[in-house]
Amino acid sequence: MTRSINNSYYQRWVSATLLALALLCAAQRAVPQSPQLPELLHELSVQQDSIAYINTLGKLGALYMMINLDSSFIYAVREHEMAGRWQYKQGLADACDVMSFCYALRTDFNVAGIYGYEALRLHKASSDSARIAKTLSNLYLYYRNMGRPADANNYFYEAFHMAARLPASQDSVYSILLVNYAMRFYRDSTRKDSVQWALQTAARISKKYPQSRLPLYIDAYAADTLVIQGGGKEAEARINSLAAAALNRGLPYVAMDIYNRLEDYHRLGYHTDSTRYRELSYELAKKAGCIELNLLVLAGLYDYYQRHNNVVKTGYYSPGNHAVGRATPLPAGKGPN
Repeated sequence: MTRSINNSYYQRWVSATLLALALLCAAQRAVPQSPQLPELLHELSVQQDSIAYINTLGKLGALYMMINLDSSFIYAVREHEMAGRWQYKQGLADACDVMSFCYALRTDFNVAGIYGYEALRLHKASSDSARIAKTLSNLYLYYRNMGRPADANNYFYEAFHMAARLPASQDSVYSILLVNYAMRFYRDSTRKDSVQWALQTAARISKKYPQSRLPLYIDAYAADTLVIQGGGKEAEARINSLAAAALNRGLPYVAMDIYNRLEDYHRLGYHTDSTRYRELSYELAKKAGCIELNLLVLAGLYDYYQRHNNVVKTGYYSPGNHAVGRATPLPAGKGPN
């Protein structure tokens, strides 16, 4: 039973991490120079041009994917409505990408796929290779989580080969798919060399982008090597440092994902205070509004405190008693029509 639970947790962790990587990819269109949220909100409040206003809504929707899903969805819906009125295909496509990802992070992969397909159709109509590659990568994740590996593989390799042909100015998309590849085949001993190549290539590309979040994931994988070499304590400290760095950048989802990486350390021969880290992970999931993606952590905490007869914490971690984060409202004023 324990082995089954551990394997189930590993599969869920891989899914969550792959989603996080795709989320980073999606958010890059919002923050190429990492503008702060107040700047974007101010930009929205003074924007008079309708297309520019739609684009700012899109930037906010993508940025909020890293912070709070409810808020992200609100901005994406508003972007979709306005883009529809103006028949602005890029705005419609970008809004569909964000809405599909919001549904995916809430584990509703069927609805996520519907919006993903619509985004793909619109991106293809405008021949935008970078956006096509990103959306194909998203569809791979959705089909993987729906238990359709053959379809998922088709999307994965189509995205991977398309991203590999993108110009150097857009190779950040390729770097994320390289880490995606490494994560997918990390436990496959026959692909050890290609996994290392993928991580090294991704690390080299990410150096071109000072604001990139990708090194957080590459460094998290490097910590695994420390555990295998007997440096479990150092690896644990590195994970804590990486999670803190993610939080300093305002990325609670990424911090949650990095803490969850510790769950696999027992397999590598190092045991951590799993209850403490699960509590940290759960609180970050609440903050990011993606508890559904972290239900195994919630179930683990509930079982632990139930076994130890802790009534207060058993009630707090009851799977039927959790709540998602509150959405941030749109700023006052409707802006251009």
